Amino acid sequence: MKYFELILSCERKNLETLEFHLGDFSNNGWDISDALTRKDILDPALLWATTILDEKLFLQEKERVRVKIYFSTEEEAKEAQRALLQTGLCMFLSLKELEDTDYANAWKKYYHPFSVGEFLIVPAWEKVPVTEKKVLRMDPGMAFGSGTHESTMLCLKALQEITPRGFVYDVGCGSGILGLAALLFGAQRVEALDIDPLAIEAVLENAKLNGCANRISASLGDLLKGQEQQADLIFGNLIAEVVVELVPQTLNCLKVDGYFITSGILKEKEDMVKEVLYANDFEILKIFHEKEWVGILSQRRNHV
Repeated sequence: MKYFELILSCERKNLETLEFHLGDFSNNGWDISDALTRKDILDPALLWATTILDEKLFLQEKERVRVKIYFSTEEEAKEAQRALLQTGLCMFLSLKELEDTDYANAWKKYYHPFSVGEFLIVPAWEKVPVTEKKVLRMDPGMAFGSGTHESTMLCLKALQEITPRGFVYDVGCGSGILGLAALLFGAQRVEALDIDPLAIEAVLENAKLNGCANRISASLGDLLKGQEQQADLIFGNLIAEVVVELVPQTLNCLKVDGYFITSGILKEKEDMVKEVLYANDFEILKIFHEKEWVGILSQRRNHV
């Protein structure tokens, strides 16, 4: 089976909005790379390299990220290319056909064990090193959530500020990394929710990898709509606009004094999210920053 890889370049400040638009297309996942380096630009394997040679353009590209999006057909890829370029949020870099094996494994050469506080995230295909850290073995497949994105790291840092107990919702779960981390850190059970069927598959596979398949469920869901069980902790690693939509829904599903950890928020939208948290009787306990991203740890309080 063949796949098609569309590579775009996007300014960091536009990344959150671009990710929102990606949900409009029937893609097979996407990957966000960090800023381009001079080595990338001079790599002859990149067909567009010869157009980025002068110093001024190189410095401009350092403020951008690459977004790789995967499609089952060339028609779907080209349709997405046209629509995304029309938003004015990105530039076209390349579109190429991949063999199934290339598609599944191309990103793995960049994914190695790394630490986030007390957690050590280890790719499923690598040997687990001797460590005293809490080990998370992960194979995100084509779902979001390798742990390398700043927003995921911020959620993991926020988790380590509390002692999770009881039941957890992981909303927009992707690979399930946050829910699985909560289980390692003391939670009893997790319900992982996502609109992407690939995410549901990834969660169940990663649960097996970490020996907790009997403690995590995964299902398709639109945020918290239709959920009734009261949680001790809710994750929402989304984008700011969706977090704003999610916060009022948490009031039906989060216990008083329960925690809400959210990220996927760009700095310029931090105040927007804080306002909706305050308006829904949350106390902000701590705010985390990493590059242009913001993570927030908050706690539900009684309505006064």
